[in-house]
Amino acid sequence: MSSKKDNILIISPKNYLDNDKASEYVEKFNKDIAKVDFSKVDAVVVSLLQVSSFNRNGIILFTNFLISLKKYKLDLLVGFVDYDDEQFYSLRQMFDKNLNIALYKDIAILSCFIKSSKNKNRKLLLYVDNKNQENWIFSELVTLGFTVVIAKNDEDFEKLKADFEKENIITQTQLAMIEDNIASRVVDEFVIYYPEGSLDGESETKFNYKIFHTYIMQGFSVFGIDFSDVEFINNRGANFIINLQKQSYSKHIKVALFNIGADLNQNIIQYINQHDIVIFKDEKSLLNDSNLISHAKKYIEKNSSNIGFSIIKKSLPQIIESVIESIDTMLDIKCEKKELKAIECNLDLNLKAIASEIDFKGSVNLKLIFVYDLELAKDISKKMLLIEKVGINDLLDSISEITNILSGAIKTVLSNDGQKISLSTPKTERFILKLFEPIVNKKAIKIEFISNKQPLFLYLIP
Repeated sequence: MSSKKDNILIISPKNYLDNDKASEYVEKFNKDIAKVDFSKVDAVVVSLLQVSSFNRNGIILFTNFLISLKKYKLDLLVGFVDYDDEQFYSLRQMFDKNLNIALYKDIAILSCFIKSSKNKNRKLLLYVDNKNQENWIFSELVTLGFTVVIAKNDEDFEKLKADFEKENIITQTQLAMIEDNIASRVVDEFVIYYPEGSLDGESETKFNYKIFHTYIMQGFSVFGIDFSDVEFINNRGANFIINLQKQSYSKHIKVALFNIGADLNQNIIQYINQHDIVIFKDEKSLLNDSNLISHAKKYIEKNSSNIGFSIIKKSLPQIIESVIESIDTMLDIKCEKKELKAIECNLDLNLKAIASEIDFKGSVNLKLIFVYDLELAKDISKKMLLIEKVGINDLLDSISEITNILSGAIKTVLSNDGQKISLSTPKTERFILKLFEPIVNKKAIKIEFISNKQPLFLYLIP
């Protein structure tokens, strides 16, 4: 019924998959769940390789079961694999626009989404027919260390795939795009959740563990739950809350409740409190608790670079587009993205270039370094100054100005995403080593553009 390949647990149903058959498999798996060491499992998936056909009830039951497994490990990957073309389109149609489970064409593709040192310097070809999915998958893979080439259309895909091994081609794959059914917002150093109605056995399947895990990766460690609109809670709802903290001890997570109504079952509230979950009268008393503030600040500061990377990752497609559009509009110079990598900063000392850096300060702290090929820098200066011959001072002034423009465009992207940022003035150097010496070996995202057939590099360093 189930097998394990590397750190991937595979459930393999056979023949027709309906509600009854899915229930049998889930029941059998649940009996063995205590034997699973989830610290050694990166993914749990259902293989459709031996499934001749399925209906919606069977798929939904398996979907809810897979999502519920995230209570054992926050960053556990779950989804369906090994489907044929017809099954893939049936699954997409079944979920319509609310795909709340990942679809991986095969185990090789799934493996690409598991963090590994083997990812570095590996190049993938990506082709999906949904722009939102393309942006999300692209950002995920780049963050994991891959270099990703995107096929623009069917013709481009057919042309490019000849240069890639099968295991390096990502297609017919989608990531879960569920929205959180429990609203949340960041208040100072805390994350506050606002559940409504009932907290019961369905809460853990409705809860978006991906968003929760993203908060943790950003450095948030204190999660408040506002009970103002909670009308009912039972033991399963209580265990859902307890597990949010219990499964995350190693990540120093603290969960706190407030605004608990007197009409709720106080025995259950006491049961939650006995599991080291603090209870406050209201939100103000939670936000003013000095111990929790100190705890929250400690881990946010420790993970400040993670916060920066998370924000950059989310906005990467828009950042790239803003640079391309700005160069095209301001300079009438064709520009396109060639490559994107997550790297440790280094410098090609043979590169003849001019570099310019600018700092973002505010809700995200970020250093941007633009490295312009010398010939490209000259072309930019001629366009901006309307002259044919340019000296070094002309180059420095022009590059400072275009860096200011490009950084302003990137700031607009991040501001539209809710970030509050101020910009420093550009610092431009003919000897680019001066800008790179302080950041050597620091983690960064490196984007290479081709403009006027010359390279332009953008380094984003949280």
